[in-house]
Amino acid sequence: MPAFVLQVGPRPDAPDRVGIGFTVTKKLGGAVVRNRIRRRLRAAVRAAADALSAGGVDLVIVARQAALTCPFDQLVAQLREAFARPRRGFARTGSRPSS
Repeated sequence: MPAFVLQVGPRPDAPDRVGIGFTVTKKLGGAVVRNRIRRRLRAAVRAAADALSAGGVDLVIVARQAALTCPFDQLVAQLREAFARPRRGFARTGSRPSS
């Protein structure tokens, strides 16, 4: 996705839960910029939460520079699309999908 990279891993110890983490590196800017990107991503995840898979996965969202300037509705749409991809990958292969 233009605004972020989604990394997915299995969570066998909690098959009914989804873990979500955020990574915003210093390459994207100072603390103020990184915190703004993180806040935008958290809000977008809350808006796209209905598209999350049933559970049993850990998701790490690695921000890109576009996460700061991308319109919010496009950010939510990208998250919805990204959340749908791992579900298809697990269903198809039954193994760990790549990001």
